[in-house]
Amino acid sequence: MSIEFMSTYVWAVLAVILVIGAITYFDVIEPEVMLPEVCDLPSGLECNDFVVRSDEVTLVITNTLGHSIIIRDIDVDGCAGNPVETELNKGEQATFVIGSCSIGTTKYVTDVEITYALGGGADHEFVGRIEANTEIIECSDGIDNDGNGCADYPDDLGCDGIRDPKESGGGCVSSTVCEVIDSTTDTCSDAVVLHISHPDGGHAEIPTESNYIYHVCCYSSSANLGTSCSEETFLHLSSNTNAHVEQEDESNYGVDACISASPGTISCDYVLGGCTADKLCIASISGVTNAHVGACGKFPISICCEIN
Repeated sequence: MSIEFMSTYVWAVLAVILVIGAITYFDVIEPEVMLPEVCDLPSGLECNDFVVRSDEVTLVITNTLGHSIIIRDIDVDGCAGNPVETELNKGEQATFVIGSCSIGTTKYVTDVEITYALGGGADHEFVGRIEANTEIIECSDGIDNDGNGCADYPDDLGCDGIRDPKESGGGCVSSTVCEVIDSTTDTCSDAVVLHISHPDGGHAEIPTESNYIYHVCCYSSSANLGTSCSEETFLHLSSNTNAHVEQEDESNYGVDACISASPGTISCDYVLGGCTADKLCIASISGVTNAHVGACGKFPISICCEIN
């Protein structure tokens, strides 16, 4: 009875081995791809994420040393490129891309030699190790694979991380900001929606005037912003320049400050305090009417807008 059981068991094991050998031989599975992926750095640096492509290696590293360091170089096998020299403060995370690679193997194994310095001191070296598959990973290939207008993590919401193999099922992260710039030193790349006499607070003028050097510049990655008053008026001004301001729902002043978006539409309201993270703050004002205007956070009422 026991001999018959052992014989059956041996034949079962042999059958499993033959099946595995057959599907491996005919490229149904690749055993090396099934091996675990590893990014192991010495104590003091933490590898939070990584991806290996045939032409570049990307590492996301956190400084856990307890003091600031400057990462000067990262050397891995098969790559001639150097990442940008970067200062990492205590607890700070940064992404390093090592380019000019020629990685042809399916399973990539390499030492990671990280050259760093403490302030202006001498160079030191960390040595770690990477074991990774060099498969095509859409969420870090620089291509808009799903055709939604943006590419890769974190810009494409269809990606869970830089090692996510498939870019699908999500829209684009919208970056929309307004800031006060000094027009004598900076240029607005999108829409100037208002001029103000000082970022800390003062009078206002419409963008076609040229008396104030401080400009409220608004930018969006998902739309082209403009100043068409056919869409949204966010303030009334008492005159074209040297003006007090009031909320759009007041009716004391006759000059409009406006913002528009294409594609989409933009709508604004007034919030006592700061705007929520999903809203665009244009500026802040000191009151409902007869008010001064300044950069966001300078006055208690915020002008908060949203692109739809």
